Amino acid sequence: MNNLEIFSWILVVYGLIGFWITGKHRIGWLMAISFQVGWVYYAWSIGAMALAIQSVAFGIIAYRNYVVGGKK
Repeated sequence: MNNLEIFSWILVVYGLIGFWITGKHRIGWLMAISFQVGWVYYAWSIGAMALAIQSVAFGIIAYRNYVVGGKK
């Protein structure tokens, strides 16, 4: 297993934890934003531009949910 593959598995685990936490705590959305930054780096590293664009979009959605969730 190379370093990028290990990095991708770390992102998967970290992302799942972040999304699990979003159900009860707003900090989960901040975790979601931060791991999307990691996915953009990973996607750029392997030349997967569609994944990079998707990760940017998911990060924007996570930010929106963080902001909207704080207004309740």
